[in-house]
Amino acid sequence: MIAGTSFPRWDGPAMVRSKLSSLAVVLLATTLPAIAQQPSNQTEMKMPAMHMSEKIDFPISLIPKTPSSLPILKLTAQAPPEAFLRETLGKIGIAAERIQPLSKTPALAERGLSEQLTGVVQEDRVLAYWHAQTGEAEISPQLEQLKTERFVATNNPHLEAAASLARIVFERTDVLPKDATQHTLGAAIPMLGSTARKGADGAVTHSEAALYLSYVPVHRQVQGYLVYGPGSRALLGVDNVGLIQAFVLHWRAGSLNGEARETRTAEQVYDALKAVVEPLTKVGEVRVLSVEIAYYDDNESTQLGPAYRLTARVHTNPSSGATAGKLGDDDLIVLYAPFGNAALSPALDREGGVQPETAARKARADMQMEKMVPPGDPTVGRYVVRNDDPGWVNDANSFWSGLTSSGGGSLFTNSQYYWAEPFEFTTDASAFVDDVQVGEVEAHGDWWFFTTYQDWGDGVNLDTNPAPGGGYGQVNHGKLNHFILHGCEIVPSAAEAPCPAGMPTTDNRPWYDPWFRIFQGVHVAVGYRTIMYINDSVGGPFGTSLRNSQSVITAWSHALLTAGDYQSKPRTIAHCGANPAAHLEPGDSCPSNSTPGCLVMGEPSAVTVCGHSNDTIFDQSSIPAASCLTNYWWWNN
Repeated sequence: MIAGTSFPRWDGPAMVRSKLSSLAVVLLATTLPAIAQQPSNQTEMKMPAMHMSEKIDFPISLIPKTPSSLPILKLTAQAPPEAFLRETLGKIGIAAERIQPLSKTPALAERGLSEQLTGVVQEDRVLAYWHAQTGEAEISPQLEQLKTERFVATNNPHLEAAASLARIVFERTDVLPKDATQHTLGAAIPMLGSTARKGADGAVTHSEAALYLSYVPVHRQVQGYLVYGPGSRALLGVDNVGLIQAFVLHWRAGSLNGEARETRTAEQVYDALKAVVEPLTKVGEVRVLSVEIAYYDDNESTQLGPAYRLTARVHTNPSSGATAGKLGDDDLIVLYAPFGNAALSPALDREGGVQPETAARKARADMQMEKMVPPGDPTVGRYVVRNDDPGWVNDANSFWSGLTSSGGGSLFTNSQYYWAEPFEFTTDASAFVDDVQVGEVEAHGDWWFFTTYQDWGDGVNLDTNPAPGGGYGQVNHGKLNHFILHGCEIVPSAAEAPCPAGMPTTDNRPWYDPWFRIFQGVHVAVGYRTIMYINDSVGGPFGTSLRNSQSVITAWSHALLTAGDYQSKPRTIAHCGANPAAHLEPGDSCPSNSTPGCLVMGEPSAVTVCGHSNDTIFDQSSIPAASCLTNYWWWNN
């Protein structure tokens, strides 16, 4: 709960209070999409009783000082910084003759890559590419070939060296053009890792945190106003020797192309924004937390214009029917509204797109005819939390759109797309999540846990061996190789699991606790170690990078580290910071940045079998049950 609010909390003794992830979603400018009401086939779930006050707590003082006009920009693709890329690749040992059109690379010849792509391939993985037409470029690190060092958090020279190198690189006009926008560099973010080994006697030993890379993101502004969305993204990753091992550039040049005029008074703007917020009262009590003027780059439109960006907290109060033993957090929502006469990006007008189907609780062989799957074609299953905000569906569809971009539809089989149910991951897992090679979950979460009905019902606990026989993968007669968990805190890292000493919450489970049981042939699991936003614009870029044969871990981390919604380092109380005495629970605002358990939102985490850190989504090899696991995480402190 936010300090100072009068929102009631449900404290029924029949339930265990364990808060799940905060909900955040980009909504329509003028309407809130209807929540899909899909029935549960496992348990008849009913909407909880809400204490509805129809109250909107929205101080007019939140309305920022509004300029009478702001520029509208035209976005134009620039040439890729080929000289910089070739120079960088040469320094890390890539011979010039290895750089060639990717469509002519034998290992990728059948993947339909654009003829505009030039780069480097090792086996079937793309180490680097650039696109002659769009100017987009990326370099992926070879994680298991990097020289690591024990991580020192204070005054780390590698973080300082990465920041210095980033300043030099991003001042190059062939990398970032001098145009009508500005940019700043974010603080250096360490990529850390810890390895756990399971002995013959079942005892587990694990290593200290090691530094792999130091990442520096770039943040874009227009006259000082932040640019959000998937279109303006840049990042640099430097190893412990001082060489660039990672690079991201998705950045179009901006030129002045008119202006948006705001002729309304502050009171009129307030009334318009309140109308945008009003539909949220159908869900619960609303408190608007902030209002800012911002820009949104959807990576598709050629126009970049201003908008109002609001964040709001929506409080619901289920008084009965919560069956998962968990009670969900208040929702954190992001909304956009037009600035003056400026049009909103079409990307903000999505209403959920293609909806999932309702799964029948029986073997797929009895439910439908098996789909014909071409050899080497990864099968994909997507599972979306029921009766919740359409932002989850949006991200699932964006993920699939990324996978199938540039003709990639022939490379993947859309095997399953269902509203999530517990049996899909437990009793009938062999017919659902363990019957596909790539499983993506869109749901509210907590440590190794997610709900399948809103943020309080039909929970799935990965910490208790959910599938018959225990775990997923070929060893358990399944197929799952890559597990994608788009939800708050489902993949806690070695930094917080077990909870460090001095935290309000005591949780002694180590980061590897469930994964040795789950990884029965699974290669990698990726997710968040902190609270996240639903519509954080990572699904599309992540899917596109996977389709372009980048490693799963790199594709995931690069998408999150460049996500605009986290550039200002918003913080919330995470799992270990829950403190009933101080009325703080996961997802709540932090009283201060130094509050124990107050973590930056949107932090990636990944777990992989040792030796498989560089696996791509196309790597579907059969591997044994895990006896050695590595956790990678990013610590944006």
